[in-house]
Amino acid sequence: MPAYFNISVEPAVFDCGGEIPVVYVRGNHETRGEFGAQAIKYLPSETGEYYFTFDFGSLSAVVIDSGEDKEDDHKEHSGLVDFATYREQEYNWLCSLDASKFEGAKYKLAISHDPTLTDHFGKDWTSPLNTLGVDLVVGGHHHQSKFIEKTVPVFIDGGKLGDKVWAASMLTLKDGTINMYTVDNNGNVLIDKEITA
Repeated sequence: MPAYFNISVEPAVFDCGGEIPVVYVRGNHETRGEFGAQAIKYLPSETGEYYFTFDFGSLSAVVIDSGEDKEDDHKEHSGLVDFATYREQEYNWLCSLDASKFEGAKYKLAISHDPTLTDHFGKDWTSPLNTLGVDLVVGGHHHQSKFIEKTVPVFIDGGKLGDKVWAASMLTLKDGTINMYTVDNNGNVLIDKEITA
């Protein structure tokens, strides 16, 4: 699996001593600012974009770049972005993926900063994920911990849930199941859910 590193993921790399793979998934805040457009130079992928696939052991994954969470004409962008064209290009790439690439995988995940893809800027991104046989969409963005039972189930990892409340999650892929476990900094178990892969 290729390495995807930048300043925001370096602590994760150092914490695991380089023993655990780290995958960079771009979020809406990383699309902004002076260096937002340049980060791809430091995060190479097989597609040359922030969306790509990878295999690791019995896992095959699709990384989706949910990009900016606002329309291009939003005042925050000052008319300087064209995410509509980028999303169209990414959606066409996603639809072009061959399901046979994932046939041998025991576990199939889609990873996206914003995992709510049923109506992502007017398109249902879960339809091609369903065609690929994806077991679970994993993401964050919404500052909540939640499991949503759908055709392609969605797991929303917590992050910052409120003032002084944080949540962290662990996914365990074992014996044909995917276990989602989320706990907050006060020791409260927020999610303990298992699905069959």
